Amino acid sequence: MKIILYKNVDNLGKKGKIVVVKPGYARNFLFPYGYAILASKNNIKIFKNTKKLEKKELKNKIRFYERIKYKLDKVKHIKIFAKSSKEGKLFGSVSIKNILECLNKNNIKVDKKNIRIEEGYIKKLGKYNIIFKFTKSITSKVCLEVLPK
Repeated sequence: MKIILYKNVDNLGKKGKIVVVKPGYARNFLFPYGYAILASKNNIKIFKNTKKLEKKELKNKIRFYERIKYKLDKVKHIKIFAKSSKEGKLFGSVSIKNILECLNKNNIKVDKKNIRIEEGYIKKLGKYNIIFKFTKSITSKVCLEVLPK
């Protein structure tokens, strides 16, 4: 039975590949879990069209991420004011939510899954590096300075 793989399947193939498998394997495992569909002429045409659309969406996403990276490269430095003790220890911590609020004030909209704090948690006053990773090749680094209120 010829099938088109919708997802990568170990020991079988990668997404988009047309492979021949036994009918029972296809009916009982691949079709019910959404790993594959039957490779008819109509399904092959539909799959090729969806691949073209996915490529177009990926290009648009990359352009969007490059625009955000350009805005972040212009900013380069973010200041956040937080309540702290005399020794410089914060009451609480600076979280990704605080960073997002600061960026929204500068009209930069970033998803929280794209933000990485290099030093981990921010619990003291000082300077920290924030890494914005959109794709493997599109990353940006911004300096975050935590100041007393």
